Amino acid sequence: MVSKEELYVLIDEKIYRKNKSDILGSQVNLLKIKKHLQNLEVLSRQKKELKIRLAKILESTDSIISEIQEKFPEPKIPKKIRRGEEITGSIKKISLEREDIDDELEQIQEKLR
Repeated sequence: MVSKEELYVLIDEKIYRKNKSDILGSQVNLLKIKKHLQNLEVLSRQKKELKIRLAKILESTDSIISEIQEKFPEPKIPKKIRRGEEITGSIKKISLEREDIDDELEQIQEKLR
């Protein structure tokens, strides 16, 4: 068993000061880390609150848009005109695809020459 006697150890003054400054520096770093963690907690709470607010704003915006759309009358476009628009759109897509293919063929032919 250890007795209740006091035990003294002689440490060089330079080593003592260096170790003491290391310990104090470590304490400072730990306090800075704690401060940063507290800031992160605050920021995460704020982020969560902002997400909730954004979701509410988006929901209200969506409901407003749907109410506005309900107030507008539906356009009465004849089916022939609608089909014509669809046909011209698909023709444009096909022609663009053909032009791309033609360009690639020309590039390959130029490489072969």
